[in-house]
Amino acid sequence: MWHDLRYTLRGLSRERGFAFVVVLSLALGIGANTAIFSVVNGVLLRPLPYRDPERLVSIREVIPKLAHLYPSLPVNLNHYFEWRKRCPAFESLALMRPSSLNLSGAGEPELLNSASISANTFHVLGIQPQLGRGFLDEEDVKGHDHVAILTDSLWKRRFSADRAIIGRKITLDGNPYLVVGVLPAGFQFPRQNELLATGASNRLDVFTPLGYTQEDLQEIEGDFNFAAIGRLRPGVAPQQALAALNVIQAEISSRIPEKLELRVFMSSLQEDIVGHSRRGLLVLLGAVGAVLLILCVNLANLSLARAAGRTRESAIRTALGAGRGQLVRHALTESMLLSLVGGALGIALAWWGVQALLVAAPVDLPRLSEVSLDGRVLGFALLVSIVTGLVFGILPALRSAGAQPQEALKSGNYTTTEGRRGVRLRNVLIGLEAALSAVLLITAGLLMSSFVRLMRVDKGFDIQRVLAVELSMPSTRYTEDSQRAAFYERVLDKTRPLPGVLSASFVSALPLQGETWVDTVGTEGDQRPDFERPMANVRFVSPIISRRCAFLSVRGACSTIASAIARWLSFRKAPRKGYGRDRPRSGATCCTTTSWWRS
Repeated sequence: MWHDLRYTLRGLSRERGFAFVVVLSLALGIGANTAIFSVVNGVLLRPLPYRDPERLVSIREVIPKLAHLYPSLPVNLNHYFEWRKRCPAFESLALMRPSSLNLSGAGEPELLNSASISANTFHVLGIQPQLGRGFLDEEDVKGHDHVAILTDSLWKRRFSADRAIIGRKITLDGNPYLVVGVLPAGFQFPRQNELLATGASNRLDVFTPLGYTQEDLQEIEGDFNFAAIGRLRPGVAPQQALAALNVIQAEISSRIPEKLELRVFMSSLQEDIVGHSRRGLLVLLGAVGAVLLILCVNLANLSLARAAGRTRESAIRTALGAGRGQLVRHALTESMLLSLVGGALGIALAWWGVQALLVAAPVDLPRLSEVSLDGRVLGFALLVSIVTGLVFGILPALRSAGAQPQEALKSGNYTTTEGRRGVRLRNVLIGLEAALSAVLLITAGLLMSSFVRLMRVDKGFDIQRVLAVELSMPSTRYTEDSQRAAFYERVLDKTRPLPGVLSASFVSALPLQGETWVDTVGTEGDQRPDFERPMANVRFVSPIISRRCAFLSVRGACSTIASAIARWLSFRKAPRKGYGRDRPRSGATCCTTTSWWRS
């Protein structure tokens, strides 16, 4: 083997152009496959960064009569406590709901992405704070819930990684909150859109307890606003846990006056987080794999043409006693050497490719922070390099070993022209390469055409020269609707006269941000049960001041929000009885409002 390696190096040193083309081609092909596989590995293959992640499941509720509108719903608070008390299939269950809080005090005020979670949430995930402690069960109750746990990024960014932050109070929405813990640096909580199917995808900064009241637990009906995750007991199959939950749901249904049927939908937490990304990533990996296969066929064809010119050399080696296995080994040594060098260079290119992919990746692609060139990715690159070397080197190796020394060494036979069999093989390879290229080009053309048409679809609103600003009103300072309305009016009065501003307005949530307020719709005196009434996704908007504020003309939304325009900033309290999604709890204010103006 060492002799073959030295012989190969001497031969390639005389054919630097051939070696350079092969190594560069392989580096590009293997580098592209390695970069894409690193994303697939980080998003799809790597286990979730929690304790025993295979036992974690995501739970949602199902109302069969509403399945045509909502195949599944977030979880009802009261139903969650029923499961927690009566379902032995789970080691523990946790509940959470995303929100936003204003951080004020030292430094500039900042709007934080937050989540209200049950006290046992970090225990369910198997996460221990790096500083301080987690939440206590008694802190879930309203009045004892003014405690907070910070993420590592917020702790370092706003508090300079001060370890004395534990036991200090910070101001959130005008209220003092006691900091009791700081999460580990590598901890990533599932994003809002991954558990609640909302349009938000921001990472969370701070966690607070649920803060429920005893009145919340006395009503079996209510809103469906929470995400729930559970940890199965060892040895319990997901089907067993699902059956146990559905038994409890049937008992809850019997206590509802409308006898509304309730069921449960359950999936693994990993599938809930990454399932929507699986198909696109696998298609992308298949595409770059096809490119590498085309590259191998091309290099095999190039090597066959080169082997035809080395027939006399192979014949001489055979005449001197080289066996067929030795000739094959020598040819494969050359292809493997080129492939491994190309793979090493491809890993370097993959590192840069991964950085570019992370910058250009869609905002809703989960687990991007876990994408890296780890040992599994490097092993994949090595395997691809070896397989590539075998694929493009085996045919030339067999071609060289099959040369007949008597014919090649005949006096005056210096021709390098291939016979019909060799020409036929090369033509087959060229046809295969053209076919694979045509498939890729057609697929890419269809996808590009679809993308262009999609970007040209009339969205129903105009985003040119429009700026959007998200506002959050502290409930302690703006306790009344009239106070909030007066604040909004002052903002609009000072914004509209600004130079370059054509119009300004408010809306409770921007278009394409998902379902932020879903409620039943009916006429006055309608006595039908809530689940029999139509449901609509509602936006609260201010009056249109300028005709040129085309941002408000959302097609198809007029019938949904017509009744809400007259009450654009009243933000009425959510009814305690209903089956809407993501409605604020009774007594809570709608904390987030978005304003925009056209320049």
